[in-house]
Amino acid sequence: MTNHIFIWSLLVYVLTGIVFLFFPPINGFSNIISRQDFADYNFFQKLGFGTLVSIAILLLICIFITLYPLIFLIRFIMLSKNSTKSKKNSDKVYHEEKNDTIERKKFEGIEKPRSQRFSIERLPFEIETNQVFYIENSFNPITHSYFSKNIEKVNDVLNHYRKSYQKKYEVVFLPKILESWTTNLTDFKTVADYNIPNICYDELKTHLLEINQIPLLSLSNEILRSLNFNGEKYNGFLRARNDDSEGYTHIEFRYFEINPQTEEELEKQLWYYAYHLEDRMADMHFMKMSERDLERMGLVDESADFKFHYEAHKIAEDIKQKIETLRQTGFYHLILNVISNELSDTERNSLNKFETINLNPKLSHLLITNDYEIILTDYRKEIKITPLQKAVYFLFLRHPEGIVFKYIYDYRDELLEIYKNLMYFDGWENAIDSIKNLTDPTNNSINEKCSRIKEAFVSCCDDNIAKYYYITGHRGNLKKIMLDSNFIKIENEILLTKTSKIPLTKSKSKAEIESLEEKLRKLYDECKKMFSQKEYINAINGFTEIILLSPFHYNAYFYRAICHSNIGNYLEAEQDNNHAIDLNKKDSPSYHNRGEARLMLKKYTEAIDDFNYYIDNIEDSSDDSYFLRGIAKMELDLLESACQDWYIAKELGHDEANKYLQKYPNIKFKKIKIPEKGKK
Repeated sequence: MTNHIFIWSLLVYVLTGIVFLFFPPINGFSNIISRQDFADYNFFQKLGFGTLVSIAILLLICIFITLYPLIFLIRFIMLSKNSTKSKKNSDKVYHEEKNDTIERKKFEGIEKPRSQRFSIERLPFEIETNQVFYIENSFNPITHSYFSKNIEKVNDVLNHYRKSYQKKYEVVFLPKILESWTTNLTDFKTVADYNIPNICYDELKTHLLEINQIPLLSLSNEILRSLNFNGEKYNGFLRARNDDSEGYTHIEFRYFEINPQTEEELEKQLWYYAYHLEDRMADMHFMKMSERDLERMGLVDESADFKFHYEAHKIAEDIKQKIETLRQTGFYHLILNVISNELSDTERNSLNKFETINLNPKLSHLLITNDYEIILTDYRKEIKITPLQKAVYFLFLRHPEGIVFKYIYDYRDELLEIYKNLMYFDGWENAIDSIKNLTDPTNNSINEKCSRIKEAFVSCCDDNIAKYYYITGHRGNLKKIMLDSNFIKIENEILLTKTSKIPLTKSKSKAEIESLEEKLRKLYDECKKMFSQKEYINAINGFTEIILLSPFHYNAYFYRAICHSNIGNYLEAEQDNNHAIDLNKKDSPSYHNRGEARLMLKKYTEAIDDFNYYIDNIEDSSDDSYFLRGIAKMELDLLESACQDWYIAKELGHDEANKYLQKYPNIKFKKIKIPEKGKK
């Protein structure tokens, strides 16, 4: 930097010498500027051309002398910063590469193990993505000995590269679990009672030693068989890389070979597996419709059914923890299932007296007492839920054929009568509201009650058993209780369908539902055609027929409101828009339509509220909404704000907005940023 300044200063001196050499008049400059007539307007004329040029050059030179070191200094600082940053990045890369080299030395010299990927649609047993199963195809004494003595050390290796936000990986070595059964009888009794409530524990306890001798090979074969695995088998780790709660269409597994000849080789294979445990999984595509898509399509009467799989199967966090503890990571049920069903006759005979143990989970009879208690008699367990949840449960018991959520409003009167018999207080008004919400297919209340019912059953027994007792079913299909009617006994005569005083609602059959859906589709298409041809009276009659057949048909209310508005029936238009908004509060264009109807009914404040909601939450680039809101504000003498709305409407392309602006040329307003079309 010093060398640059020296060279620059030398150059300045040379240029100054040249100026004085070629422009001698500058020699008299000091005399001139000392004269008293400095302020004279002829001052610069007296200096002469050569002197002025010299002064200009000197000024430029002074500016360059001042700026150049400053510019150079700034440039030097910037380069230093970039250099420092580059060095830091370089150091970071260097250290990462160095650390990576160190980590790779932990498994240096081993061949790349075999690995396979496969997927299934549904999990046959409970398994978490952080659980790593050790699968055996042939007995390996080195692995068995090492895992039996050092399972915590193995877990530490697998978690060495784990991110802080991830769950800890856990190696599942099934012989270790079987061994724990013999050392912790209390824990085994609790878990066995949860997974197989009908189990004869005293008999099973005498055979725990025989159970402990079940070969890992038999358990491994059952695991792979239940996962429909048809590939090459070898000793190794098996892990699910995703689960069905994450929204994937399939569950992907990775099967990774672990088959050492020495303990040192085993440790290297464990480090290799841990290093590659977080490898990027294969792309999996899952397309699903969101609830918002459903609302935008006007299919809000399918909302409860749409959310059933997620909402009705949610379990409270404290119940989840209890279930997780009782399942003991799902292995007890898996092992007991292998013992009871999957061992060959030879394997069974190799275990003394083993064939006498009855480990098959048996379904219990369900009893509804005179006091409306729900009891699993064979398990000696009572299911405790609230009266409103019981009302829902009893409704489904009375309808073993199942109920389609989209048409649950058909059962409103029956459900109300059941609930009245369960209530112990005079809260009839609240009861009616509760039942109204339950039988509203756009409301989530029915899913919440189904969720609590499921929660109560899975708190008592494993889901493989509980699923026969709670309400279940696929989207768009019948929801029902799967338990066979032969297992159900109802002592309370009020609930018995044959002698009950509560009328039994006639359920729609599958054929009737399909016929109704087809009729609604055809009628809706005809009404839309009449609407497009501006046959509004006929369209209104058609949409009215649809509403009579399907009271929660959002699109029928939506279009009937527009028809009423177009023929001047603004009060009817407002009422239909009210219904449409009740069915779809979040994403309905009916807010704009209702604002328009209210504007015509001279409800200016309410109209402004509707336009505000529509602009703020649904579409902020609607020129029509801004224009009409401006008119409503004009009627309330809010001229400045009205002109601002008309200005926005004009900029968005509204044809009439400029005419209104021209009516008030003296009104000053703030011109805000114009929203982009299609922003929301």
